[in-house]
Amino acid sequence: MVDGKVVPSDNDPQIYFRGLEGEINNVLITLREETTSAVNYQLFYPDEQGAVSDQSSMTLMVPEGQRQVSFELPPGEYSFLRLDVDGVFPVEDITVSGQPLVKTSVCYQAQPSVFRVGFFTLFFFILAIIFQKKLPEWKKTVESGYRLLRENPRKTGLFFAIFLAFCLLLYPLVAVFSTYRRVSFQTPLYLFGIAVFLTVSAFYFLHSQTEKKPEQIFTVLALSTGLMLCFLAPLCTGISWDDETHYIRSVQVFSNLTQADIVMQHYAYQSPLDFSFSVDVFGERSAYLNDLYQNGQFAYMNTNMSIESLDVYRRMGYYLPGAVIFLGRLLRLPFVSVFLLGKTSILLCYVALVRVAIKRLKTGKMILATIALFPTGVFLASNYSCDSWITAWVMVGMSYFFAQLQEPDQPLTVKDTIIIMGSLVLGLGPKAIYFPLFALLLLLPKSKFSSVQQYRKYLVIVSVAAVLVLMSFVIPMLFDSVPSDTRGGSTVSGSDQIFYILSHPLTYTKVLLGFLWEYVFSFTCITDFAYLGTVSGSFSLLLLGAVVFTDKSDLDRYTSTGKVRLVTMGSVFVTLCLVATSLYISFTPVGYGTINGCQQRYMMPLLFPLFYVLGSAKIKNGIDRKVYHTAILAANGILLYWSIFSLCISRYFR
Repeated sequence: MVDGKVVPSDNDPQIYFRGLEGEINNVLITLREETTSAVNYQLFYPDEQGAVSDQSSMTLMVPEGQRQVSFELPPGEYSFLRLDVDGVFPVEDITVSGQPLVKTSVCYQAQPSVFRVGFFTLFFFILAIIFQKKLPEWKKTVESGYRLLRENPRKTGLFFAIFLAFCLLLYPLVAVFSTYRRVSFQTPLYLFGIAVFLTVSAFYFLHSQTEKKPEQIFTVLALSTGLMLCFLAPLCTGISWDDETHYIRSVQVFSNLTQADIVMQHYAYQSPLDFSFSVDVFGERSAYLNDLYQNGQFAYMNTNMSIESLDVYRRMGYYLPGAVIFLGRLLRLPFVSVFLLGKTSILLCYVALVRVAIKRLKTGKMILATIALFPTGVFLASNYSCDSWITAWVMVGMSYFFAQLQEPDQPLTVKDTIIIMGSLVLGLGPKAIYFPLFALLLLLPKSKFSSVQQYRKYLVIVSVAAVLVLMSFVIPMLFDSVPSDTRGGSTVSGSDQIFYILSHPLTYTKVLLGFLWEYVFSFTCITDFAYLGTVSGSFSLLLLGAVVFTDKSDLDRYTSTGKVRLVTMGSVFVTLCLVATSLYISFTPVGYGTINGCQQRYMMPLLFPLFYVLGSAKIKNGIDRKVYHTAILAANGILLYWSIFSLCISRYFR
């Protein structure tokens, strides 16, 4: 100790805590001063043999501006703990405890602002319009369902009897299995079984409508599997790509950060993830976070990691979960409930938008449904992420565009124009680099317009929209320094990388094309659950290939022409080049022979327009549409449920 600061005396500084008694659940380190730079803290605890290793440790990268560091340990009695800190830190207090922190009462919301008031006014206004428009349809659906139940009392009674019997029978089976595996009662496995039963029942009751309304079964599949991923995945971040950053930004849109938010963010830096796959840990962590949230400590966040680094347009993907988090805290809901509701809002938005897109298409509904039900797509929509926001809005815009392209003699309506343009503008907010997709909109023929002047106005609107989206990321680069992601390493320099590309265009072209060849043809974006793992994508590829060449009709002669395919594939290729180049600049060491950080998920928004224009209208599918749609959706459901069971549910009892 030097002047109240812990100063390392060698290259491997270690602090031991000995003589510990009783159960230990958490360690809270309080500093006398805010951290002035990022510091790594690693806490070791002994395993069953009394030894310490990286497998029995937790690591936190604490950003600047923090005064507290908290670790949550597997509850138990430990003879000692060891803390490794890479740097000098002014310690005030270190508390080792098995109890949650003391509760106090605070206000959790950020101060009112014109933007916040305006956003929620618009938010509730849009909800009111949707509710007013859809209320008659919803009322009709409810009345139809109620009438169906009354007209078939025996079937209704039989279904509920079977469902109750299934639940009562499944419970002891899961209990026996849990005892056999020497784990707590497997609630995730029990709920998984119930979800499977209800999904199969939905297929039975809705199969007669799948010919004309396949979006109903899609909704059931997407919601049932997505909600399982929302509520049954471990209670932490570090599950999906960068979900800790997306969560923090979602909170910051309308609310202040609390210590519980920082702890939730830091879970992403703790290891191993397998520790989180425990029913007991889920319950204990839930209680811990709820109590920590009630403790009411606000946390300072480095602005480089916060929402302040993004302009209003690029925050587009965070407004919905941010609004839900704000309202949940306004209603004083527990921290964990608000956290899960935020994820659920992202899923509901994804399902609702894709449902609209499927409903609008005249042909190729199963192509869209299959891509939207890819395990990776549903997984991203069930976690804090902007990817599902982009993908869903692109699907809406492209579905309306393709529907218009298949009606060359019908005039383009103002409503559809607004939906097509609005969907792309809204959707590309978080990642404007997908702007080349606007090129597809130039394919609408002149026959869609009442006059040459109207056609020219349309071209101007498309061009202006594309330029505005493009400027949303070009302007920050012109007036700010070229961004470099520090996660790429100390040798990353955006400005130096741009100079290298301009100085060695042929060398970089070779690097880019070589990378894209492997990137595209590895095609692991369909069954990847990020840090939870992946399952084989062979079945998904076969299923996608089947629907691309069988879900066709005569209308596809307008959307599967050589010109449409060329423009679509060209736009997709240019977009991939831009995505890869942006990561070469911001994430890859200067002059490196490949491109780092370009994850497969970046292809998700491009899959629907690309695969929709493939195939041929000359291929005739004679299978009954009700049977065909049911079979394709069932195949997607089987793959989804298997992926969730393999990568999530089964890990609770391995």
